[in-house]
Amino acid sequence: MTSRRIKLLCAVRKQIINPFVNELNEALSREDVEIVWDLDEFWKNKNQSHFDIVHVHWPEFLLPSGEIIELEKLESTMAYWYENSKVVITRHNADPHNQSEDIKLVYKIVYNYTHGVVHLGKHSLLNSNFNLIQNTVIPHHTYSYDLQSVKKELPELMNKEYVLIFGQIRDERERLLVKKVANYLKTQHLATIVPQWTRSPWHRRSRPFKWLRFFLKFLIESIHLPFVAGWREIPQEKMSKLFNSCRFVILPRINTLNSGIISQAFVYGKVVVGTKNGNIGEMLSRTGNPVFDPEEDDDIKRAINEGLELSKKGQGAVNYRFALDYLHSGKIAKSYKDFFTLVLSKIADKG
Repeated sequence: MTSRRIKLLCAVRKQIINPFVNELNEALSREDVEIVWDLDEFWKNKNQSHFDIVHVHWPEFLLPSGEIIELEKLESTMAYWYENSKVVITRHNADPHNQSEDIKLVYKIVYNYTHGVVHLGKHSLLNSNFNLIQNTVIPHHTYSYDLQSVKKELPELMNKEYVLIFGQIRDERERLLVKKVANYLKTQHLATIVPQWTRSPWHRRSRPFKWLRFFLKFLIESIHLPFVAGWREIPQEKMSKLFNSCRFVILPRINTLNSGIISQAFVYGKVVVGTKNGNIGEMLSRTGNPVFDPEEDDDIKRAINEGLELSKKGQGAVNYRFALDYLHSGKIAKSYKDFFTLVLSKIADKG
């Protein structure tokens, strides 16, 4: 493949908290890809600048924050980039978390003007209908701050006092799953920590009385929960301690296509237990970590028991090695660059 320099427009709002984009862009820059991360540049178009690749992640993050969705403007902008560049999207979600009709149309428009799709697992590829465009599978990368935070030598395989359920708990099904898991772990004499059980209202610019109401409700609820619950954003130092010190990690996702928590936990040398669904189940099964059917209580207990055993037998060290060998951001960035080059070499006909 040609090694000519690729100029890429990263079409994502910079305000998003998810570190996926920042880590990938930094790794791509080290691969001599010229990155312009500027959502305004995406909307300017009209021969203002030339880009070889326009890289989209979550379609909803193409939209300026807080503005009314202008579907006609979005479609005309996507059509411009489709004709003048190559549009590649990384498929983070099978469907938008926000199920409004407008957001569904945003997804439809974006994918209709796309030349290439990066899937984070084979499950995503096999359960999609993007047959008329280029597809590839590139797994979720690790984050450099985790690699820097983990101890030089893997933590000793010893009996830790708690199991970590990591990730923002998003809906009632996940809340019920967490409670089931924590209640069962109590019977195994293990505590459970759920640091992102709920979210404080500060990000919504709430008035003080709303904050007070939230805090009192959280205190009352937490008294009756079978685990230690948290509600704040977690600083990196605390996050590292949580991962380093836990027995193993349970992923609370039920109907989610992908999760970066897997690669994150692998870097800390931890066994991960999670749902059998989506790319999550695919990655966990591939690497020898337990999966479960979230609708079957006995299956959840079986997977937890397997996680307990595997955490004693060295599966965490296997996961750590897998993360370093296959999920390092440098290796992932090379795969992205190769795919960009492939897409640029094709003349994609709009289907």
